[in-house]
Amino acid sequence: MENIETIIFDLDGVLWDLDFLEFGRMIAKDLKLEYSVQEDFAKQIQNIVKIMLQKTEVKITKEVIMDCISEGFPNLEDYKIEANRIYFALTNPNYNYCENNTKALDVIHTLYDRGYKLTVKSNWFANVQFANLKRYGYDIYFDQVVGIMDDYMKPNPLSVSQIIEGKDPKTFVVIGDTPQKEMKLANALGMKSIWINEGELPPPTEEDLKPTYEVHD
Repeated sequence: MENIETIIFDLDGVLWDLDFLEFGRMIAKDLKLEYSVQEDFAKQIQNIVKIMLQKTEVKITKEVIMDCISEGFPNLEDYKIEANRIYFALTNPNYNYCENNTKALDVIHTLYDRGYKLTVKSNWFANVQFANLKRYGYDIYFDQVVGIMDDYMKPNPLSVSQIIEGKDPKTFVVIGDTPQKEMKLANALGMKSIWINEGELPPPTEEDLKPTYEVHD
């Protein structure tokens, strides 16, 4: 990749897959909810996450997340649980709801050895994602992990301001599995992009979603 100095990784769908329904089940068990309501509770947690991931135009703060909890889990009071407990569960790095992509570590190691600076921009909490990086042995390769707190979500171009910091966007490449996030972000800033297309999906036709490169495995 000529002239590329820094690689911006997405994590979910690239290094691992996050299972937010399973995450909700873990929270339900930790809160000692009755078994009969655990699955419904887990689906409500999943709904909160879906709402959060749509907030791409605003800076993510605790207030924004609390609003997402209220919207996504309107009957939370029925469980006699305060919204703050859900907030702290969402940001808790001790939960492991990832399925690791075991093939990725060799690729990361090769890119690192070739002198690329490896960074992360995730649409999730940085402390949670860093814990996952450490859990699977990736942490030693990454210089920077940028999450969502007090920041923006992809594909908002402001979401990578901390990473670019005045550098030439043409020296960056973005790797991700979602054209509507990573490819759109890259194209908006004049970066190259690599689409991880493990689902063998047809390529996007919209110009702002087209990747520079496409990888199938």
